[in-house]
Amino acid sequence: MEKEGQVVWVVVSLVVATALMLPLLHRLRLSSRRGLRLPPGSMGLFFFGESLSLKCQRMNFYTSREKRYGKVFKTHLFGHPSIVITSPDAAQFVLLEQPARFKQRGLPIIEKLVGDLFFGYQTQRKHARLRKFMHGPLLPETLENSISDIEALATSMLHSWELKTINILEEAKHYALKVAMEYVVGAAPHYEKEELTKACEHLIRGVSSIPVNIPGTHYHKALKDSKKKACALLENIVSWRQLEKRPHGDILGILMDTQDEDGCKLTPNEIHDNVLTLLYLGHDTAAAALTWAVKYLTDNPKLLEDVTAEHETIRQKKTSQDETLMWSDIKDQMPLSIRVIKETLRIANIVEFCYREVVEDVEYKGYLFPKGWRILVAHSAVHSNSEYYTNPGEFNSSRFKIAPKPYTYTPFGNGAHVCLGRELANLELLIFLHHFTLNYRWESIGDTDGSEYAPIHVPKGGFPIAVRRRKSRSMTDGKGS
Repeated sequence: MEKEGQVVWVVVSLVVATALMLPLLHRLRLSSRRGLRLPPGSMGLFFFGESLSLKCQRMNFYTSREKRYGKVFKTHLFGHPSIVITSPDAAQFVLLEQPARFKQRGLPIIEKLVGDLFFGYQTQRKHARLRKFMHGPLLPETLENSISDIEALATSMLHSWELKTINILEEAKHYALKVAMEYVVGAAPHYEKEELTKACEHLIRGVSSIPVNIPGTHYHKALKDSKKKACALLENIVSWRQLEKRPHGDILGILMDTQDEDGCKLTPNEIHDNVLTLLYLGHDTAAAALTWAVKYLTDNPKLLEDVTAEHETIRQKKTSQDETLMWSDIKDQMPLSIRVIKETLRIANIVEFCYREVVEDVEYKGYLFPKGWRILVAHSAVHSNSEYYTNPGEFNSSRFKIAPKPYTYTPFGNGAHVCLGRELANLELLIFLHHFTLNYRWESIGDTDGSEYAPIHVPKGGFPIAVRRRKSRSMTDGKGS
């Protein structure tokens, strides 16, 4: 027995030693490949890497390592050896110049919960083909016809806020998801659409939770219940569409009809993953942006006055206060509001990086980006760098009177994978600001300092406010309060 125990101990020791040595040997092999070297940096703790450091330090994680290693450095994040980029030039290389060699990926928890068959995660050829078709409903000329629909959603929500204390982030999530539903799912039986909305809200809550698959946790409920229910509801909607036998111009209709070169259509799982991922992307980011915009306007009363005056000017040109906004109002008459949104996206850094997988070995300025590694294009680090923005921590919408330098402003990403819904996001934010600043005033409640990541960057506590109706102004003299 003693001899057997010694054998077991030796075997266990060899296994542990091998596990410890393999990463080192792998790095040595990579470093010698084609005479290139890996970027400088630290891989952090064995197995855990530096994920915890990023979670705890956030912006300081990038700035401290940039000072030590430069604007391209190696690390280990989210279970993968990774390279972090904080340089506009390197971002342009990855996002624009070499898109075929860097495949878009989602964070592991997002791919697990809402699906890894999203078109953005596919090969460049398949991604380009699907994107071409799916872009149609989100083009400006298409969105122009939907302004009144978004206005109806915004004004209905705002009406429900009167004389109440509300949590902006939670309310904004409902608004953003309803808007996304109209463009992604579109026509559907009322019951299925309402239930799908509820299932998606629970599913998205799971993305913000700790990924522990134990019964009773948000993650477990999202994985086992909400996703299953959402997919079943989508199947019901697809079946209803097939019985209708009429074309629909929304994204679900496009996904149902799209065929590849061999005439094959997307599988049900591919349709589910694309719909759920687009709903998630259109929900969280837009809601966070709306919440931050309200917070920055609250913190800058003079700016709020100026934004309100801009929208007063638009309203005074209307024949009645109920007249809907026009596309020309939004694109040509809201320059300050557009700059406010741009500055909100820059300073809030709602999504702090683009995530890519290296498809094949890539050389960049003498460094090797090895196949299978992940790339984090940390645009939050660029947005917060004084090299590119004067006083980057100060909210200053006037800085966007001059266009920023290339690849120093990328809240929607850039290149072949630039955010498909960026025009829709801007539209729903501008429509909301128009009606909110014109018709309401509010006070923040409690401690409004601080922020958190859930998993995107949001004000701590969701920014609760008490809302009241603003005294109306005459459309002719502009007087009021």
